Amino acid sequence: PNLCASWCGGVAAFLAAFCNLTLLASMLNIGVLLAYSSTAASILRINKARIPSEEKNWREFFKSESFLILSVLALAMLVARGDDIVPGSSRVAGALLVCDILWASFSRTYSSCPSGAFHCPGVPFTPLVAISANVYLGAQLSWHAWARLAVVSVIVTVAVGVLVVRDIESKDERKVAICKTVHAAAKAAGTKPGVCHACEEAAATVPEDKEV
Repeated sequence: PNLCASWCGGVAAFLAAFCNLTLLASMLNIGVLLAYSSTAASILRINKARIPSEEKNWREFFKSESFLILSVLALAMLVARGDDIVPGSSRVAGALLVCDILWASFSRTYSSCPSGAFHCPGVPFTPLVAISANVYLGAQLSWHAWARLAVVSVIVTVAVGVLVVRDIESKDERKVAICKTVHAAAKAAGTKPGVCHACEEAAATVPEDKEV
């Protein structure tokens, strides 16, 4: 932790000394909001108890967590910026957002998976409220912050794409690495994560002498 704290403190001090603090704060704000929103969305997907159908069709998509998350994102954005497009639409979007969250809270079933490692109280109400609040706050930021986020996202996407194309790590190796990270985090938290069958299959295909 000392090394991480030193690096983070050094980078923060460098940026604060040579960058415009107003622009820097807006960029950091949107990064934090995005991270919190991603975590809340992940909680919904990890803790879902409904087993999806093997059939891939539009009806199954409308029942999925992905559609629920996208609908909440869109409605929260309309609550924040709807009046700029159509006067009065923010109130309508707000009412629909409340109905969407309440409908999901009473009609969907979630369980703590895997085995308490990612437990969140009040699922799905708490994550959905968090997503709505973060999107609403993010919509209030200037377009400069969104532009910087887009540039950084493109750079990261290209970098990851290059790693995948060069096949530095196989898909199975990446799965095993992710599972090891999850188990390490659960061990530190004092919980017992479940065993992912996909990761078991991936681990079986990775050579024993290959370090992941």
